[in-house]
Amino acid sequence: MGYATGVCTSFEDIKNAITTLAQPAGWSITTDTAGKTVLYKDNLYVMIDMGMWTYHGANVYDCVRITGRTSLSSGDTPTAVGITDFYHYSGYSYPQVGRVQFPVTYHCFYYSDVDEFYFVVKYNYNYQYIAFGKSNINLPGTGLWVAGTAACSGNATSSEGSSSNRSYRPMHVDMNIYGEVSNNVEVTRVSPAIFWLARRTGYITSYPQAERNCWIHHNINGDPWAPAKTNNYTDAVGITCLERYIRSQPQQANNQSMLLPIVVYKTCSVYDNTYYHIATLQKARHIMINYLDPETVITNGNEQWMVFPWLRKVQTDIYTTSIVYSNHTANYGWAIKKEA
Repeated sequence: MGYATGVCTSFEDIKNAITTLAQPAGWSITTDTAGKTVLYKDNLYVMIDMGMWTYHGANVYDCVRITGRTSLSSGDTPTAVGITDFYHYSGYSYPQVGRVQFPVTYHCFYYSDVDEFYFVVKYNYNYQYIAFGKSNINLPGTGLWVAGTAACSGNATSSEGSSSNRSYRPMHVDMNIYGEVSNNVEVTRVSPAIFWLARRTGYITSYPQAERNCWIHHNINGDPWAPAKTNNYTDAVGITCLERYIRSQPQQANNQSMLLPIVVYKTCSVYDNTYYHIATLQKARHIMINYLDPETVITNGNEQWMVFPWLRKVQTDIYTTSIVYSNHTANYGWAIKKEA
C-alpha cells in the first residue's frame, strides 16, 4: 500500500509518474508490438500513451491516456480514457474548462491487498484522474476496469473549434443523478465520474465520444466490454442504483455526507429488469462535498479517505441534481482511501 504526491510539468511527466508509481503496486512494464508502453499484472494489461492535436500546423500533446486490453497487443477497450485538455469553442457562450495548466500537483494511491490504482492531478481549481484495477467479482472476463476524466481516443487533426476536433475531446460537463448524458456532434459533453452513466440520449454519432470514460472487461454472453460500444448506455448501470442516497446527501441533521459505494451492474439480455453485479470499487467512494473542501482527509473509524471533486467544485444549491454545459461538477465528488 502507498501514497505519493509530487509535481508534473507535462503530459509526458504524468505518464512517467504513473508508470513509475505503478511498479511498487506490483505492475510490470513492457512494450507491445507497436512499441507502446504497457503496464501488466497477471492477465491485466493497460497500455499508456499520449494523444495530440494539430494546432496552427504544429503537433501538440493534449492528453495522457490508458487503454485496457485482454492481451499485450490486442483486445482494446473501445476508447482510450485519461487526463485531457477540454477544448474551447468560440461559437458557444457557455463556461468552458480549457486546457490542462502545467505544472500540476498529483496524488497517487495504490495498495497491496487489491489491484486498484488511482492517480489524480490538480491545476488551478480543477482535478482530473486516471484509474485502473480489477473487479472484486469473479467474471468470465478478466475483470480489468479502466477509467479517466474523459475518453480521448485518436488524434485531433483539425483546427480548434471544428466538429471533428470536438468529437475526440470533451468540451463541457453534463452530469445528473440519473446518469444520463445528451450528446451530439456539435458539443461533446462528459460525466467525469467513474461508472456514472446509465444511458445516452440525443443525437447519435459514430465518433468516439468523450463521455465513454470507463470500461470493464466482463465477457458475459460473449460481450467483452461494458458499457457496450453502442449508442445506448443501458448496457451498464452505475449511479442510478444510488439515486435516492445521492438525493439524501448531505444529511440535514449534521451536514455530513456518507461514503457511497461505486458499483457497476450490467443489464441482463434474457430477463427484463435484471442485472449482473460486475464490480464494486474497494478503495473509492462517491461522496457529496457540499461542506468539504477538496483534498480534505476524513476519517471513518481507523480509515482515512481523501476527498476530491470529479472535476471542479462549485457550491450549488443543496437540491441541485443536474448540471449541463458546465465547467464544473458542482458538489459531486469522490473519496479515495489513503493508506500510507
